[in-house]
Amino acid sequence: MRRALAFVSVLLIALPAYAQITSEDVERAEERMREAQAKADELARRLEDAWSRQVQLEDEIAALDQAMDRTRVRLEASEAEVEALAVEMYKGASSSVSLMAILGSGNDNAPAGLEYARRVKGVEETAVNNLKAVRAELERQEERLADARSEQVQVTEELAA
Repeated sequence: MRRALAFVSVLLIALPAYAQITSEDVERAEERMREAQAKADELARRLEDAWSRQVQLEDEIAALDQAMDRTRVRLEASEAEVEALAVEMYKGASSSVSLMAILGSGNDNAPAGLEYARRVKGVEETAVNNLKAVRAELERQEERLADARSEQVQVTEELAA
């Protein structure tokens, strides 16, 4: 009995409030629902884009780490090559010392000596240029890695917000 009485009381209180709802109220409520749905859809799209970018950045960072490892190996090899050439030059096997020895002898080997000196000098320049190129590549990769990590932090913050 108490339940029936409580139900009738609630019905008597709620019925007049329900009767006061107009079609304009319904339209406003529907408009707010559409706006909320549009915001939710936009948020879902942004979230999906952020996750997608996060995966791309993780892949790019992994690829850059691998590329930098390979570049460091190449850099070590280039440095060793330049160092070996420096040792040769120090020991007197450089193009200038060889050229002076060959040209200073006064014999007919001067043209061959000049060609030898050009080749040795070319090897030295190539080794130094290669070293510079590998260092520049490593610097470029380090900069891109820093940029990718910075962007990854931003995307992570977007996902957390």
